Amino acid sequence: MIMIIIIITFLLLLHVSSSFAAPHPHHRPQAPSAFNISTIPFTTGFTPLFGSGFKSSDLYNHGLFSAKIKLPSDYTAGIVVAFYTTNGDIFRKTHDELDFEFLGNIRGKAWRFQTNMYGNGSTNRGREERYYLWFDPSKEFHTYSILWTTKNIIFYIDDVPIREIVRNDAMGADFPSKPMGLYATIWDASDWATSGGKYRANYKYAPFVAEFTDDLSTDAPWTR
Repeated sequence: MIMIIIIITFLLLLHVSSSFAAPHPHHRPQAPSAFNISTIPFTTGFTPLFGSGFKSSDLYNHGLFSAKIKLPSDYTAGIVVAFYTTNGDIFRKTHDELDFEFLGNIRGKAWRFQTNMYGNGSTNRGREERYYLWFDPSKEFHTYSILWTTKNIIFYIDDVPIREIVRNDAMGADFPSKPMGLYATIWDASDWATSGGKYRANYKYAPFVAEFTDDLSTDAPWTR
């Protein structure tokens, strides 16, 4: 039995309507916490996926998708945790996708993650920009957010903008424009995830547990 687990204590999908005003590209992007938006609780907005993840019940034209995540601890090389939007099940050859992917880790090393943008099936414009985290994401929850509007896409960590993709005429259909669902998954990616596959998953450290939440208070009406 492969022991890879996602624990969902509480999660909100934060949805922004298509009329939302995107930040001006020449100014510092606004923090997600400043947006006035509606929310959807996990128990009504999501369904289990593969036994090691979940997905939203609906598709969204645009939005702000956000969760607090705590990654697996100890030795997690080869284990990828992903928080992303996609429509790959519907548009198999022309899918859109926006990813946070955490690439596993060896204790004492800095964690790496990557962001991806796929539009209309193209992987040429926005895939795999990799960064080091400035904290240990397995010690406590941190907020990871994807803002997707008709004009730009911004990836945030704890309200800090990490990457912005601004739509321009040259991109054409390569800018994500079809409805997408929100997903979270965890899987064994030993062949490539940690140092290009040098360090692989070691199941003596299982179970690998990723926790997703958005409010740790006990008075939330749908806390599980």
